[in-house]
Amino acid sequence: MKRMKPGLLREAFETLIRSDESKYIKAFTNTIKHIHLVKPNYQLSMEDGFFHGVNFKAFSYRDQLFPEVRDVELISIVKRHRTQSIQFGEKINETLR
Repeated sequence: MKRMKPGLLREAFETLIRSDESKYIKAFTNTIKHIHLVKPNYQLSMEDGFFHGVNFKAFSYRDQLFPEVRDVELISIVKRHRTQSIQFGEKINETLR
């Protein structure tokens, strides 16, 4: 990143890596390596309709606290980050044309 020239592409990349989704994924993947630090909580509920899934308890990474999320929320975070990454790739293509 230090070698990137100032401009729209660098700004787009900074926006991508500073996004909440990017921060969460980086923290989660670096913390999950130590599985005892990110504790999954399996749930089954019949209240308000049938629900089953996994809650990942809140955790901290580099002095930042990340909230508890359900498995479906984690999937949404990953999907949003994937979309943001694709959009950044499109900006690279537009810039290099």
